[in-house]
Amino acid sequence: RTFLIPWMQSSEVRGVVDLERRLEESSRLGFKQAIIPNQELHGQTKLTLHKVSSVQEAVDQTIAS
Repeated sequence: RTFLIPWMQSSEVRGVVDLERRLEESSRLGFKQAIIPNQELHGQTKLTLHKVSSVQEAVDQTIAS
């Protein structure tokens, strides 16, 4: 199961507020990986993370997962 957390505007993926909290919750819900904006994380997560900076990268990661 993959959790996708992009904030998209045009073809750019922007940073997300409270990303660490969202990742923690998605892990509790049983997700194993996440596609997230390419931003700095504070802390660790059990999820496999795929950082993207464009919508095309997010689509490519979703197909590859």
